[in-house]
Amino acid sequence: MSDKSSSGSSHSLHSRGTIGVSSVAAGGTTRKPPAVWTKAEETTFLEFLVLAFPSSGNGGFKMPTFNQASINLNEKYPHQRGAEKTSIVCKNKWTAVLHGVMSREQVSWIERTMSGHASLR
Repeated sequence: MSDKSSSGSSHSLHSRGTIGVSSVAAGGTTRKPPAVWTKAEETTFLEFLVLAFPSSGNGGFKMPTFNQASINLNEKYPHQRGAEKTSIVCKNKWTAVLHGVMSREQVSWIERTMSGHASLR
């Protein structure tokens, strides 16, 4: 078996020297700004989901529901802070709501709203 050196390879697993902190910072990945939800946007989003609930089926909300929620938010609030409220952002927001990352005030609002819809019981 021959000993092939990887010194000329761009795919080497060996170190090619020290890395300066400035070079890592300059070449680092950038993230999109997070979506910033106002109380009005959250309320609009949750109201939309309450109205969509009867057609959600047994498995919960599907992506078409979050797509429509995103369109609804972007039409009603064209000048949003932070990242745009895309369907993925809306789905993540709903997941956060389900996992309890919301205030007691929001929970009370959902309970009051859903109790007012006989079709949701």
